[in-house]
Amino acid sequence: MTMRLRWSNYNIHDAIRLRTNVAFTTIPPYFRVDSVEPNFELRFVEHLDAPLPEAVNREAGFTVYDVGNGELVYETDIPIMYLLGSKARWRFRVSGLADERTDVVTSLPYFNFVPVRFKVTDLLSRLVHLILAIKLQSKGLAFCHATTVAKGDDAYLLFGFSGTGKSVLANEMVRAGYGYMSEDFTIVDREGRVYCYPDMPPARSRVSSLPISRYLRLKPLERKIDGSIQNRARIRSIVILEKGREQVEELDSEETSRRVTLLNLEEISKLWNSPISAIVNHYAYFYREPDLRRVMTEHELLVSAAIARAERCISVRSRSPNLETVRRLLLGS
Repeated sequence: MTMRLRWSNYNIHDAIRLRTNVAFTTIPPYFRVDSVEPNFELRFVEHLDAPLPEAVNREAGFTVYDVGNGELVYETDIPIMYLLGSKARWRFRVSGLADERTDVVTSLPYFNFVPVRFKVTDLLSRLVHLILAIKLQSKGLAFCHATTVAKGDDAYLLFGFSGTGKSVLANEMVRAGYGYMSEDFTIVDREGRVYCYPDMPPARSRVSSLPISRYLRLKPLERKIDGSIQNRARIRSIVILEKGREQVEELDSEETSRRVTLLNLEEISKLWNSPISAIVNHYAYFYREPDLRRVMTEHELLVSAAIARAERCISVRSRSPNLETVRRLLLGS
């Protein structure tokens, strides 16, 4: 049966212009526009042929093929279906990963089967965000794993491991008059400018405890945060949240950078460790670009430069689920 997939266009701060016919729920609708001249296109097609043997220059294992001209073909098992004995393949053709324009074409059978579509879309989302991170960095921008709110031109970046209350605190601050900027990913540059990435937080109380429900859900959970979205601001304060005995600690930029680097790695590693994200590694191996060693080094330098622009960096440890200490520190600033 022929599938009709709707195209969506996104303009992310004029740095990334994405065109795709995959229905992602993880790319903020805030960036959706009527049309773009894409510098990144992800396209799902009905069928994608395996490369002919004579077209293959090099292979990596039994799944990755260098076909020249900056193109790579990658194939793997289809999630869910391989457990049922299917030998059908999920195939990609990737080009221009280190160029101004990047194209990813993908195809697999069984995409109409809801559990497969859910898992495939999740894995594609991780690949897309990994490519976004690399392409943003080529524009002098970096993803940080921070929840961000703003007041006027001042941005407040909230870092912390999962469960430390970043989203709860952000919502409280927005209700107190702050503008909302981001939930999981915040974009910064070395001058301390902050760019929104308003991926709305899920209504966690409504998430079912049964894992299978995720595969049967046809629509994303309602996402909501009170208040308006602020597009850009400048770093004013960085707050690192921890759970534990009450304590507030002033941090210098070096210690802040150390902690933020580790917190960023926790989240960004989820993108790198996703099964199909191996595409990026193989592409870099075959074509030398993007230079992933340089990408990692420059990311840390860029984020550290942004942190150095902050007027104040603090670590706040609290057992209070509402983090009253943080609100007292920041709401009056």
